[in-house]
Amino acid sequence: GQSAHWLGSGYANAIAFVVLVVVLVVRPRGLLGRLA
Repeated sequence: GQSAHWLGSGYANAIAFVVLVVVLVVRPRGLLGRLA
């Protein structure tokens, strides 16, 4: 019901947030590696 829908929505939001953080963390490393 509503609880399951809320969990699904929250889970999707959590994944999107984690992906965003990973991209922000990995991108600078890649740039520094190329510059070095």
